[in-house]
Amino acid sequence: MGGLGSSLGVRPGMKMSVRRQILLAQVLPLLPMALVGLVTVFALVQVGRTAREIRTEGLNRIDLTERAMSLLEEEEALLSEYHEGGEKETHRSAIERSAALREIVDEIEAVSGVGSDLSVDLDAFEQAAGLSDSNFEPEEARERAQSLQRSLADLKEIFRYDVEVSMEAVARSGRITAVGVVLAVGFLLLVSLVAGRLLSRRLLESLKLLEQGTEQVARGEYESRIRLGGDDEFGRLARAFNRMADRIGALDRMKVDFFANISHDLKTPLTSLIEAVELLDEGVPGPLTPGQKRLVQVSRESALRLKALVGNVLDVSKLGAQEVARSRGDILAVVYSTLDELELLAIRKSVHLERTGHDRVPELLVNRGMLEQVLMNLVGNAIRFSPKGGTVRIHVVSEENEVENGRLDVRVEVSDEGPGIPEEWRERVFRRFTQVPRDGEQTGTGLGLYISRQIVHAHGGQIGVDTAAGGGCMLWFSLPLADQT
Repeated sequence: MGGLGSSLGVRPGMKMSVRRQILLAQVLPLLPMALVGLVTVFALVQVGRTAREIRTEGLNRIDLTERAMSLLEEEEALLSEYHEGGEKETHRSAIERSAALREIVDEIEAVSGVGSDLSVDLDAFEQAAGLSDSNFEPEEARERAQSLQRSLADLKEIFRYDVEVSMEAVARSGRITAVGVVLAVGFLLLVSLVAGRLLSRRLLESLKLLEQGTEQVARGEYESRIRLGGDDEFGRLARAFNRMADRIGALDRMKVDFFANISHDLKTPLTSLIEAVELLDEGVPGPLTPGQKRLVQVSRESALRLKALVGNVLDVSKLGAQEVARSRGDILAVVYSTLDELELLAIRKSVHLERTGHDRVPELLVNRGMLEQVLMNLVGNAIRFSPKGGTVRIHVVSEENEVENGRLDVRVEVSDEGPGIPEEWRERVFRRFTQVPRDGEQTGTGLGLYISRQIVHAHGGQIGVDTAAGGGCMLWFSLPLADQT
């Protein structure tokens, strides 16, 4: 009748299609990278431009001092030559050098902010050198020239030092810029990761909820619902899924109710039919010929099988609605009674029944009738699928439960030498109306293992399927001891 009515949900998502969300999740991380690239390029351009400007300006200042020193030497030599009897042309050349030197000195003072010291020193030198008159004082002119040369040389070193300091400052600024770019990259990447995470979270949660809902419906829990907000593809898919689950659940309930009703209605006429066939088989109405007796026996077996199938369907409708009454009991006694009841079936199938394991096991809290039904289903299936001359083994032991550490269980294993159950079907065979595809005609309703699992779970136990040692099928179940329940 479905699951426990669970529902899965998340808060309503953004009103954006999944395609746009995926596109945004792909494009968003690229935006900070592009921004970082632009910032980096701009920073590098600025640092390079600043370095070039500082270098150019510094070299220009150094070049001015060198030109000034060179012109001063030329002017001093020309004035000395003129006063020693040189021609007027030499005097004019000295005046030209003086004018050029004064322009350079003015420019140096303008760019360096040194003040008027160079101009004063130059005036003193030219006066001592007799540039404007014939009053030439060689020693004083030489001293003035040397003093001016030293001033220019010192200024040249100052300019050189300023260039080095400025370039170091640019380099330091470049390093700071690099650190800033790295921090910006980290921050923007963090922002992109967070934004991408927020965008993808909705998609992942929606996919997870759809997957969980699909698995629940696949397990037969048709009351499961997916709660997804929004008008995107996931929201519409969730609503379509819920409508599908509603329809499947309704059909499942109709199917179970139909089988329950039809089985209940068939039970009375089947009982009458079986009684009539048994009377014919006993010869109450009159003796039968051997051929008639064989047909009556076939009819009796078919009617009994149909009655058992009808009983199984009724059991499904009652399971979960009834309280399981249990009492202390010996499971070995239930095993032996089941083997006695199925012995004739095994003989007709030429199958040997063998009981192995412990001779005594602790008592369990069980419903004997239900436990007999489980063993009848498991052993009956093993006999039905065993080859002629095969062996069905019922192994009963007391052992520690591998899942519930420290708990002792009684484990019952029913093994056959038949075709076995494929790996992909070992969970599905316990569902209602499910049978493993076999070559030839399928018999039964696919309810025996489902009923067995419901009964074992009602006893607090476990049930499963493994491969038998000989390659066949091994169906097993385990139940906790009476003192542990």
